[in-house]
Amino acid sequence: MKGTSIPVLMLSVMLLLLVGGAGLAREPGPNGPSEEAGVTSYPDGSSQWLTEEVDTTEDMGQHTSIAIDQDTGEIWVSYYDVTNADLKVARYYRRNGNCGPNNSWLCQTVDSAGDVGKYNSIAVWKDKLMVSYYDASNKNLKLAMSDDPSHWVWDIVTLDTALGPTPSAGLHTSAQYSDTGQEFIAYYFDNPAGGDALKVAYHTYANGNCPGPGVTETWRCDTIFSGEGVGQYPSLVVKGGPAFEVFIAYRNGSTGDLWYATSLCDGTCN
Repeated sequence: MKGTSIPVLMLSVMLLLLVGGAGLAREPGPNGPSEEAGVTSYPDGSSQWLTEEVDTTEDMGQHTSIAIDQDTGEIWVSYYDVTNADLKVARYYRRNGNCGPNNSWLCQTVDSAGDVGKYNSIAVWKDKLMVSYYDASNKNLKLAMSDDPSHWVWDIVTLDTALGPTPSAGLHTSAQYSDTGQEFIAYYFDNPAGGDALKVAYHTYANGNCPGPGVTETWRCDTIFSGEGVGQYPSLVVKGGPAFEVFIAYRNGSTGDLWYATSLCDGTCN
């Protein structure tokens, strides 16, 4: 193990149930929701929530992110394994898995090279899956990609590097595919010596500039805005294709304010 075992923090997932599943819970009380067998029902009867323990092996479930395949309905969750300092992914497997109630989930370690997996973000598009995350051992932005996620085949790359002992590239990541399957990642570049920035990495297939090994020709890592504390906690959305509109909400840490950035690529982000 790479970490000291501490009290177990269980990874749980809440799934919205249809009203037709009302028989799974007792009738709600007059002053609030009631619970039974992990199901919570509300007085107005409008919705119910099912809670499940997914990964209870050790200390799990920090830095979680969830994505649903819109074509198949498959549920994917990325999370940080605190005990072993690894990036893990859970997939709702229905049966023959290795975790969750009745082994209905499959939990697998994706990256275990050092302290990896914090600030992760998962996204799915058709048969493609990606997880962006922070490599704390090297202070780099890393990405795990798969064109065959059902068989747990992963390609792991480093996109942006700290380029020194002080800066950290890849904090607070947010990943999403465009409508045509192009990968985008917003993240915070932290440089205590000055030069904090909101940055975006995206797959260009040519004319790249990311400093990570093997990706300099095919990925761009662009600074959107720089300044003390700029770029914290970004959330990214990509709309359209081939002309991509990219929207990012983020925090300016120096002023404690909410900021917003948007860009229209006009088909040049290819």
